[in-house]
Amino acid sequence: MTGRKTEVNQAAPQTPTQSPSSLQASPARPADTPFRLLVLNDMHVAMPGTPYHHRNTAAIFRRTLETLCRSRRPDLLILNGDLCATVPDPATYRYIARLLHQLQLPALALPGNHDDPRLMHRSFPHPAHVLADQGAPLVLTCPDDPYCGWARLHDWGITWLNSYDHRVSQAQLDWLQDNAAHLHADHGNILFIHHPPAAVPSRFMEAHYPLYNRDSVLAAIEQLPALQRIFCGHYHRSYEHPRLPLSMVNSSLYSIDPESPNHRVLHHNPGYAWIELTQGLHYTVAELPENMLQG
Repeated sequence: MTGRKTEVNQAAPQTPTQSPSSLQASPARPADTPFRLLVLNDMHVAMPGTPYHHRNTAAIFRRTLETLCRSRRPDLLILNGDLCATVPDPATYRYIARLLHQLQLPALALPGNHDDPRLMHRSFPHPAHVLADQGAPLVLTCPDDPYCGWARLHDWGITWLNSYDHRVSQAQLDWLQDNAAHLHADHGNILFIHHPPAAVPSRFMEAHYPLYNRDSVLAAIEQLPALQRIFCGHYHRSYEHPRLPLSMVNSSLYSIDPESPNHRVLHHNPGYAWIELTQGLHYTVAELPENMLQG
């Protein structure tokens, strides 16, 4: 089975909205030098020696990273939820953090429904600290949840939301609605969330594990100025929404058959997304053929 790929080039907004005077400009970066992000979803890592779905998920996670980073390295890796196999596990978080340190990959880890944000913080820095280390001159976070926030990074707005309990909390929604009008970046905004904030074709996941308050979440997200793209996962499939700027990135472990009413594994081609931020947005959502995994 070959991997599927979707490549998209998006121009920056024709007339950028000027930021309020309180927001400082990003450090100068050559316009032709992209800032590269690698996005993985639904890794479901279990500790080495502990199989999940009869597979060595720790080894698969490592080989996926090594394969994808062999020819080009990301400036930032985004782990967009469901780091753990079944239940939140401190040992698994420590294992992933050690691996990323060994591979010298700076990472922004966001929680999914198989994660616990309180446990994650013991092994991973909060997103605000990660983005500040990457050169973001302005980072704002929800006072009630550090896994909800916004940063201006190389003239792009990066927003992240926490949906670990199958909903986005009212505190996050209130924060986003109160601040959205001020979250300006010259090239527009992109957003990361584990769950899709809109209906996506998948019989099993739509019936059992949707984002419960997705209508309210999408309404809040759409208030972001110059929203360019939403990146999500959770449904274990790749998908480009026909009416919304929404890209779903497949699990890096296995794909769920979207036509089946049951939890039926379709294939084991790791999903991923490459995002390049310059004056425009270029992204590739794809699935890596399993037999191409390095090692």
